[in-house]
Amino acid sequence: MSRLILLALAVAPPALAQFSYSVQESPAALTVNTARYQLTIPREGMAMSVHRDGELLLDFPAVNAIPPRPSGQSRPTRLRSFKDAAGALTLDYEGARTELRPSADGVAV
Repeated sequence: MSRLILLALAVAPPALAQFSYSVQESPAALTVNTARYQLTIPREGMAMSVHRDGELLLDFPAVNAIPPRPSGQSRPTRLRSFKDAAGALTLDYEGARTELRPSADGVAV
């Protein structure tokens, strides 16, 4: 029986390294930093961009969650607040809420 346990431990894959990220705030944006990429979320407009080694990989243009006024004018949706908990960022916008889950190789929306 003890040989069986040792064999299972010998062929089992090593434990995955713990993933971590940090969030930096500025007046213009939130920035999520990981070992492999940087995600920037502007405070005006629902948008994001992803950079790796200083190179732009992905750029999602701003969308507006607030319908235009009767005059036809609209203003960009603003990020009101965010919460970083349990490996997820919850972004509260005027008129919308979304959750981002950063991982080692990308981010789920």
